[in-house]
Amino acid sequence: MKFEVLSSDLMSRLNAISRVLSSKNALPILENFLFEVGENKLTVTASDGDSTMITTIDIQNGEGQGKFVVPAKTIIDPLKEMPQQQLLIEVDNGNYEVIVRYSTGKYNFIGGDAAAYPVLKALEAEAKEFEMNPQGLLNGVTCTLFATAEDDLRPVMNGVYFDIKTDRVVFVASDSKKLVRLVNDSVTTNFEGAFILPKKPATLLKGIIGKFVSKFLRLIERFVRNVAFEGFNVYLGAGKKTKQQMLFELWILPDIGFEQLLPKGDIFPKFVCLVFEHRPYYLLVIRKINHLER
Repeated sequence: MKFEVLSSDLMSRLNAISRVLSSKNALPILENFLFEVGENKLTVTASDGDSTMITTIDIQNGEGQGKFVVPAKTIIDPLKEMPQQQLLIEVDNGNYEVIVRYSTGKYNFIGGDAAAYPVLKALEAEAKEFEMNPQGLLNGVTCTLFATAEDDLRPVMNGVYFDIKTDRVVFVASDSKKLVRLVNDSVTTNFEGAFILPKKPATLLKGIIGKFVSKFLRLIERFVRNVAFEGFNVYLGAGKKTKQQMLFELWILPDIGFEQLLPKGDIFPKFVCLVFEHRPYYLLVIRKINHLER
């Protein structure tokens, strides 16, 4: 099995999904990337057992199909030292030896069998989904993530709460000392639901969407981000028109009813408008008050 891929494409995708990897894994195989070679396409998966990120890369002159795992550090470190060039990657299906040939030499190492790598659960037929603009999702996560807690005794506070209504999506986060809510009324759905996006996947999602917005702005204007959830898993994936797809498998925590914690009446909306319209002055006042408090 062999294929050709541009080194810069491979490096950028591996860097993006490597953020999900953890140094402390219950399964040693999760320290590896899962490479799946298909027809003119290379799919690379990284996972820590709770969150899974998948990226797809175009390849050329592919021969054969199959799966194998590669130690993350073993493949990333050499790529960092290489200038942009076409790479020829050959894999021995017997002993999983991987040979990376580049313009001035070659680099070889031993991969592994992919049979023990956890399989991402497929969506059930009754899974619900809706579409959201990437910038709207980025704003919702960015504006609320800082208010999440780090409390092992109350894990429901350690993430961003998505309250899905037919005419809006509400992002809420709280650590019991501060409460933040952002309403995105540009989203319409045909159902109502709720789930909590844990802090680590939310942070990863924030970084990934930020790159999409800055580098592929024209492309993003033509597609929306897809969100589907069911039972105990949430899947977030880029639209089919993008060259890179990121999928998350997340643990959904129970609905903790944030709405009953929100101030009643018009006080909360007016206060939010005041903060966003006069943000520089608001921050200046907060800094001065904080200084006097000391």
